[in-house]
Amino acid sequence: MAERQKAPASRSKKEYSFEIVDQCEGLYIQEEKTFEEISKLTKVPAVTLQRWGSEKKNPDGTIEPSWGEKKKQWKSRLLKAQEETRALIREEILLRDLVNQKNLLDKYLEGREYDRSDFNTHSLYRDTLNGIAKLLADMRKRDESLRGIQKIDRPQVFVDFLKDLVSYLKDHDPEALAAMEKNFDPFIQFAKGKYS
Repeated sequence: MAERQKAPASRSKKEYSFEIVDQCEGLYIQEEKTFEEISKLTKVPAVTLQRWGSEKKNPDGTIEPSWGEKKKQWKSRLLKAQEETRALIREEILLRDLVNQKNLLDKYLEGREYDRSDFNTHSLYRDTLNGIAKLLADMRKRDESLRGIQKIDRPQVFVDFLKDLVSYLKDHDPEALAAMEKNFDPFIQFAKGKYS
């Protein structure tokens, strides 16, 4: 009787923590590493990284963009932030220059005798400089207040995310919810250490 050959044991997919997935995504998006470079750094196979980085359809029907799309969005936000920073620096330099010019003119004319036309020219020039300086200062206040409005309450976003996660797991994966409840305190300690 011929011996039956055993079929090779099927390979089970290796499970990775959310931390590893997030780390890989960050390396791809923010540090612009390739899948091969990330694989060497993290020991996650490149094919797995490609799967993680592809566009996905969520159970609720929404589309989660690919890492490539997220990288484009990241670069766009980064360029916008850099441009805003450069604009603020230019405004600050201009404001300081105008104030310096006014102070130099005041010092130059201090104690000098000059005729009425010189006095009128000086007054107009000073008024113009003061007006521009006030305008720039008002723009700076407006920009600061806008940035204050745009601040994100990160702890609240995190709490909201956890609530959504618990609600989702309760309906779709009670076992995962039980595992999350069991490991909740160590997870909170981990999160405090990482995000504090």
